[in-house]
Formats: sequence, C-alpha cells, structure tokens
Amino acid sequence: MAESALSHAELQAEVRRLRAALDQCTALPPQDAQRRLAIFDGAIDFAMIVLDPAGVITDWNSGAERLLGWNAAEIRGAPVERFFTPEDNQIGRAALEMRLALQDGRAEDERWHLRRDGTRFWASGEMHPLHDDAGRHTGFVKILRDRTPQHLAGQALRDSQRHVGEVQQKLAESERYWRGLFEQLDEGFILGTILRDEQGRGCDWRYDQVNRAWCTHFGLSAEQAIGQTARTLFPELEDLWVEDFTRVVDTGQSFSYVRQFQANGRWYEGHAHKAGAESFLVLFLDVTEREQAAQATRDEERYRRALAELGEGFSHLNDIEAVTELACTVLGTLLDAQRVGYGLVDADAETISVEHDWTIPGGCSLMGTLNFRDYGSCIEDFKRGETVAIEDVREDARTCHNLAAMQRLDTRAFVSTPLFEHGHFVALLYVSASQPRCWTSAEVQFIREVANRTRSATARLTAERALRDSELNLRLVADTLPCLIAFVDRELVYRFANIEAPKWFKDAPESILGRSMAEVFAPELFAARRPAIQAALDGTPARLDLPWAWPDGRRRIADIHYRPRRDARGAVDGFYVFAQDVTAQRDAQTLIQAQNLSLSQEVQARTAERDRLWALSEDLLLTADFNGQLLRVSPSWSRGLGYSEAELLSRPYRELIHPDDLPGVLVALDELRRSGLPARVENRVLAADGSWRWLSWTLSMDTEQDRLTGAGRDITRERDAAETQALLEEQLRQSQKMEAVGQLTGGLAHDFNNLLAGIVGSLDLLTVRIGQGRLNNLERYTTAAQGAAIRAAALTHRLLAFSRRQTLDPKPTDVNRLVAGMEDLIRRTVGPAIQIEVVASSELWSTLVDPPQLENALLNLCINARDAMPEGGRIFIETANRALDARMARVRDLEAGEYIALSVTDNGCGMPPEVIAKAFDPFFTTKPIGVGTGLGLSMIYGFVRQSGGQARIHSQVDQGTSVTLFLPRHREAATGVDLAASQPTLPRQGHGETVLVVDDEPTVRMLVVEVLEELGYAALEAADASSGLRLLESDVRIDLLISDVGLPGGMNGRQMADAARQRRPGLKVLFITGYAENAVVGNGHLEPGMHVMTKPFAMDALAVRIRDLIEGT
Repeated sequence: MAESALSHAELQAEVRRLRAALDQCTALPPQDAQRRLAIFDGAIDFAMIVLDPAGVITDWNSGAERLLGWNAAEIRGAPVERFFTPEDNQIGRAALEMRLALQDGRAEDERWHLRRDGTRFWASGEMHPLHDDAGRHTGFVKILRDRTPQHLAGQALRDSQRHVGEVQQKLAESERYWRGLFEQLDEGFILGTILRDEQGRGCDWRYDQVNRAWCTHFGLSAEQAIGQTARTLFPELEDLWVEDFTRVVDTGQSFSYVRQFQANGRWYEGHAHKAGAESFLVLFLDVTEREQAAQATRDEERYRRALAELGEGFSHLNDIEAVTELACTVLGTLLDAQRVGYGLVDADAETISVEHDWTIPGGCSLMGTLNFRDYGSCIEDFKRGETVAIEDVREDARTCHNLAAMQRLDTRAFVSTPLFEHGHFVALLYVSASQPRCWTSAEVQFIREVANRTRSATARLTAERALRDSELNLRLVADTLPCLIAFVDRELVYRFANIEAPKWFKDAPESILGRSMAEVFAPELFAARRPAIQAALDGTPARLDLPWAWPDGRRRIADIHYRPRRDARGAVDGFYVFAQDVTAQRDAQTLIQAQNLSLSQEVQARTAERDRLWALSEDLLLTADFNGQLLRVSPSWSRGLGYSEAELLSRPYRELIHPDDLPGVLVALDELRRSGLPARVENRVLAADGSWRWLSWTLSMDTEQDRLTGAGRDITRERDAAETQALLEEQLRQSQKMEAVGQLTGGLAHDFNNLLAGIVGSLDLLTVRIGQGRLNNLERYTTAAQGAAIRAAALTHRLLAFSRRQTLDPKPTDVNRLVAGMEDLIRRTVGPAIQIEVVASSELWSTLVDPPQLENALLNLCINARDAMPEGGRIFIETANRALDARMARVRDLEAGEYIALSVTDNGCGMPPEVIAKAFDPFFTTKPIGVGTGLGLSMIYGFVRQSGGQARIHSQVDQGTSVTLFLPRHREAATGVDLAASQPTLPRQGHGETVLVVDDEPTVRMLVVEVLEELGYAALEAADASSGLRLLESDVRIDLLISDVGLPGGMNGRQMADAARQRRPGLKVLFITGYAENAVVGNGHLEPGMHVMTKPFAMDALAVRIRDLIEGT
C-alpha cells in the first residue's frame, strides 16, 4: 500500500503538470497547434487518452502508444472500453468513471487494463472532464501510468505479510500446543544457554525454559529457575554436567546419559541436543528407583560373591586375628567405609575391647578398650540385640549429645551389629563413615552376614584351639603315664594310642590306628575280651586281668580297664583302654605278699595324701596357659568361688579378674614369662555369687610347655581387717579433729569474752555517764559496743557456714552479673601479679542461692588460687550450663538434672591426690602455721551443699587447680546483685496494725516491742510457743508474727507458725534467730510469706524489715 500511495501522489503531481500544460495549450492561438501537440506528446511516462462525451477515443499521446500498443491512427474512433478488461466492461466501469468525473470533477482508479497484444498491466490513473470556453462539456481526458511492477511487488508483499501472519498464527498455535504438551510430559525439559569464562570455556548455564516436570523434580518453580544459573541454584553442581552440555553446543552432537545428580541424590536418564548457537535442550526422566533397584541387584550379587570369598578365606585361616582382619578389610573396601572394627564386649562394664580394625590410609585406629556410654546410648539397643544404623550422628537422638567424642573419631555415620553367644552380648562389629550416609538395607544386611560369619569363624577357631589343647593335654597325660592308653570307637576300631603302644604291639602307635580289635588280636584273645568290650559299649566300666604276649617275646600280665566315653548327647561313642603291666606284682605276690601289701598301702597312702592335698587344700591350685585359659583347677576353686570345674575351664580367666586389677596381673604374667622367675601378685577374683574375693598368688612357669602353675590363697579377711584398721585410724584422726574443735571452742570462748568485755564495758560506762548527766561524747561508747557486736556476729556466721547451718536467704541469681560485679574487687585482692580472665556463658541459667554467700565463696577461691601462685600467674573464672544425666550426676554425688557451673582455675603448684582427698576437711590446710584456719574450703563446701549443689576439685601437681561449684538451675528470672547496700530510710508510721512478738529472751522482746512502738504498731508479747499459739488461735487482730526459732516447751517457732497458718493462711512471719535448724526452715528454704533475720541485727534494719512486711513491699 505504501508503494500505491506513492504512485498516486506522483500521478496527482503529473496530472497537475499536464493540466498546466493543457491549460497552456488551450491558451495558445491556433497557429501554435504544433507546439500544443509537442507538449501533449512530451508526457511519455504517462498515457493520455482524449475522449469525446460519449467515450469514443479521439486522440492519445505517444506515452499511450508505448503503454497500450496502438498508435493514434489505429485507436482513434474506438470506444474507451477497448483497453478495459472484460470483467470491468461487464460492470460498466468506464461509464462509471465518466459519470464520476462529470459529477466530482475527477475520477481516480487503480486497476488492470489490456494492451493490444492482450496482456494486462496495472495502472494508476484519473479521468477529468474537458470544457470549451463557453463551459460546454466537450469530452474527457484519461491519464494512466503503468504501476505493474509496484503493484505486483505490493501484492507479493501483502501475500507475504498474510502468509507471515498465517505462519505466526500457526507458530503461536504450535507453541501453545507444544508448550501444553511439554507441560504434560513426565519427562523434565530444559532449554538453556551456555555461559563461558574469559577463556571461552563453558563454566555454567542459564535456564531459559523449564517445564512442570522439571519443577517437580527439583522443588523449584519456573519463576525461581528461569534466568538463574545452574551453579546459583545448585552450588554443589559437578563440573561434568557443564562440560557435557558445552560439548553438545560446541560440536552439535547429541548426548545421552544415565547419571546421578548429587544436589538431590536422584538418578536421571536424559538426552541433550543443540538448540541454537549457544543454547541446548534436554529431555530427561527420573530413573532413581530403576537405578537403585539395579544397584541393589548389583550390590546383592557383589555381597554374595564377597560372602562366598570370605567363607573360602575363613576356611584357610587358623588364627582369630587373621579372621577379623580379613572381615574388616573386605567390609571396608567393599563399602568404601572410613573404619571397620571388631571387638569383644564386656556387657556388664559396658566396654568394648577392639582387637583389630581397618582404616583408610591416614585414619585413626580405635584399638583398645572403649566405654560405650562415651559415645551415646546405643548400648541399650545392642543389649536388645538390635543392629544400629545411624545416618548422621548430629541428627540422631542416641548420639547428638556426644558429638565431641564422635568428632574425635572423625565419625558422622555408622552401622554396628551386636553378636550374642548363649544369650549374652559378647562382641560387636562396626562400620563407620566420615560423612553423613544413608545406609541401604542391603548394606546393613551384608554387614550383619559378615558379622555373624566372623563370629562363627572365630568361635570355630576357639573351639578348634580348645580341642587341640584338650588333645594335647590328653596326649601329654597319656604319654606321661607308664601304661598303654588307647581309644576304640563303637566299630571297635582304634582311634588313639599313646607312646607305650610299641611295648604292647609289634607296631608303632600310628600303625594300629584305623584297625579293628579283631584284626589286632587273635580270635581267642579277642573272644576273651568280648564280654568286657560289650559292657563298656553298654556304658559300664569293665576290668580284667589277661596274659599278654609282648612283641619282644615276653609274656606279661596286663591289668586292663575299659572306660566308656559319652558324646554331647550322652550316648556311648566308644571306650578308653588302660592297660598296665602288672607281671612283677603278680610274680612277687606270693613271695613278698606282706611286703607288697605294705608297699601298696604306703603307695595308696601317699597317693591318697597327694589327692587329699589336691582335693582338700584351701589354696586354689591351677595350671593355665598365657592365652588366658585355665587348663586344670583344684576342687578348692569350687568350694571357694562356687564354680564347677567345667565352668572354670570353659571361660578365660581374664573374665574372673577385677577390671581394675587386670592390668597389674597382665604385667606380672608378662614378667613371669619373660624372666621365668616365680612371681607374686594379689588381685580380686569374681565369685559365682557376684562377690569379689582377694587372692594372693604364687606363680611359676613351665618353660617347656610355656604354661604357668600357681597357688592362690584367699586373703579377703586379711584385706577386710586392713580396711577395718584403716577405718579405725580414720576415726582416730576424726577424734583428733574433734579435739581440735574443742580447742577451737576454747579459742572462741576467749574471743567472745573479749568481744563481750567491750560490749559490757561500753554499756557500763554509758550507764555511768548518763547517771552523772555527762551526755557529751557518748557516741564513742555506743560505737565501741556496736563494733564488738558486729565482729561477734561475723564470727558466728563463719561458724555457721563451717557447720553448714547458716541461715540462707536464697534469691534467683544471675551468676554472670554477680561475677562481673566482683571482678574489680577480685583484681584488687589478688594483686597485679595475677591476671584475671572471665569466660562467661552467653545464655547462663539462673540459680537460687544466697548472693552474699556466693560472693564470699568466689572471693575465697580466688584468694586460695592467688596463694598457690606466689610468683604470679593466671586465674580463670568460668560459668557454664551443665545437664547431668544419671551416670554423670552419680559420679558427682548429685541428683540428675540441670546445673550451672562456676569454676575458678589457676596454673599454680597444684595438689597431689592425698591433699585433694582432705581439701574440704575442717581445719585441714597446707599453709604454714598461723596462716589460714583450714575453714575456708569447708565453709564453701557447706554453703554449696546446703544450697542443693556440690563442689569438686581437679588438680595436678605443677599444672594447677580447678574448683567447680555446681548449683541447681532455677527457672524463675534472676535478680541483680547490688553490691552496694542501700541506706535504710526512716520507716513510716503505722495505722493500727498489730504485731505478735514471741521470744524466750526478755531483752530481745523488749527491744523488738520498742521498735514496734516507735513505728506506731500495736505489740503483743509471748515468752513461748504455746502462749503465742493461744493468741494466734484467738480472734485478736495480728498482722505480723515475729518469732525466735528455738523456743522452750517442746514446740519451736516454725512449728508454731505452721500451726497458726492453719487458722490464718495468709499470716506473715519473720523469724529472728541466731541458729537456724535445717528441720525448721526446710533445708535452708522458707515457705512463701516467711522471712528470716539472723541475730544480732541492727534495730534500724529490723524496723525497715517490719515496715516492708506489714506494708507488703
């Protein structure tokens, strides 16, 4: 259309030019007709056709000849319809233009026209009417210009535009179709663009399009993904993905894969194709289940092969350590583990002794004895026979509280399977990894199979070793005895014969093995033995004397015994043959019967004596090897310890030795084996009833057999006597301490006499001066009396702290704040040579404690630490939260629960164990005479225990000392500790309130009543609890009860207050006491509404306390 518009404008311009030319021609005189014709024909780019009013062609120019093909002579007189198309002529298009030209002054058109040769061309033109000078209509002029190329180009453009629109519409429809299809696909779809680094290498990709399946696979929305890079969305993305997709873009070659995406651990099968210069597309499916199933199948096959190879390997091994080493190596290599180990378990002690473990290169070994509880609570599962598979020790409740221990082992995941024997937990096999790991069921089952087969192999080797030892013992005993010893099975075939066989048979022992008795003996000799053989096979021992022809030709008399042997089911599987040459005895029997008889009796007596010594000896006699197995024991073992002989010979003797004594025993055995010299050792041995017996052993070594023999004497009574003696000595020391207490009491009496002298003397002088009317300077006497009274109060408070009977005023306390408030005081006290470092827990719990007592304890500990560092050093003050389970609390002599720990640590001289054991004892001190009383730590200990906590000391000589105070957690908000006591203000006057004062000391009652009257309160008095209780049970108004704790008459102040509260539940109580019994105030804690003041106290302090209680502040 732009081309058409341009042509129309040009046409109009040309028409205007032609009009001007026509006008010029018209204006020319007739003689200038030639010039007019030149102007008319000069417009060669335009066809100009002149018509008469009827539409007949009267003339046209050379441009018309060029365009239409007719010359003027040929066309003149023809109708204008000659060059219009038939379809236009059919609708009268030429006539319509002439009418419009007359009507509107011009008629424009664009249409197809015909040439002389019948071809068509597209023309843009106008038709204008012609008039003469008189204005009469004389005809028309039609102006045309060939616009065929432009029209065709415009038409092509319009067709192209229409085609493009149709294509775009189809593309949009196709895009909607395919996008809907992609959104419905189960396959994930990615359209991405490769991002390159400065060297042009692919380093990442950008997500341009993703479908719904992709979003489902990776848990992200399309808005979150599109425009983001892969490494932004998945920081742990492997480089291999980028390299493969870059290769697709660079080479144009498609790429197929089946691979695990580490970011989510899923397996995907996909196909990547190039999509543009730097773009690619990927279609993929999640094949995790398929791959896992395939991997599980492959794993199961690998595990089956490994188990078969392991069984084959076990069959060729005859050493337990080699068996466990092979099992650990196979597991560690096949499972790509960090560590694999196998150990024997002491279920009672909850320990494992790792005999062998396999680790990756550079990994730490766990060989040795470990306590299960140090690594969590999995021991409970093991005892139930449950295999434990933990994917991450930080997330599992059984191990998350023992992360420090796990971190030392570099362990984040593990599988441990317990092994049982006769219902007892005896061994454990474990596999660990240094990173979190999801253990598959096939892996866990494989570990169980290896563990069971390992245990079976080790049990087999143990049994084989025991069998070899038994056979060796049998051979040793049999070869030692001077008689024929053999074993015959139920088929009467010889299976064993000792080295005496050549004397009795012509062949060596090996030659008769496998031969039957019927082959060895002549028929008549076999027949003579047949009844005894049958009796033995029937389970009855048999004996007979028979002549026996020895291979050397001598005929001997044999004393033959057949002893049946029974298998595990009790069935007779053969019998032992014992044959002894008794020829000499028989030959000499007649001649020296008496002598023979005497000798026999003597031999029997000695044998019996020996047997009696073995049987009746109270000492425990043994023969054992150095591998921990008892080979022979005397009956005294059963009498002394309660075990049967079979039980003793079937278990390692290490199991009978107390764990604390075992190291010393092993050292003694090693020294015995090394030197060959007799050894003496004492240790505790476990009796069948569970008790421990002390035994003193004398051990010697059989160097030829590499065994040991020994005799042990029960010294339990002697040890008990020694302990009793030690206890008596401790009681003696305690009595000495009590003597020291008596000495202290005398010193206290002296100190109190001095203090009382100052008080009484000051009061006497005060009385004299007042009587004389000399009232000036009286304050020095009152000051002296008050000072002496305050020193006496301080002394009693220290004694109460020492005896753990001080009256505490516990408050919820922020210990961090308390320590911070005392830091400057501590620094000034310890001096510049000591550095103070405070390590405060950021979220320390509150505790319910008497703040001044805790301040005193902290200052006392810092002073002790300073004294341990005369050359200077460092003191660390640390606070921390501690949650103690039952085992940890039991070790610290506390109830299980939550505590705050306040520790004072120095790097001074330290203390040896014997000093630590006595550190909290009263009067015990390591300071020189005259320096320190030995009461400081004892007072701290008493205060902490009375507060429900515990104090513990850890010290090493030349390393330093740490004292830790454990105080129970209190869940109410802590109050601050104001180190600067506020000055009391004058109390306000009362308003009719009544106070009952109960005290058996008249002076105290008088003083308290005077204070009450000064305050404007009404006062009632009682001298004992029964009188006070009568007033409390009456209808008299009583707003406050002030009472001493210790009262005469069988009822104390606390009991009176409790009884009064039955009638007056909201009664406020103030106890005033100089000695607070724990039973009265509930172990240092008062009920709500009860308060306490310790005598002596200032009257203004009493006044403030009374006012606050009455007014409810």
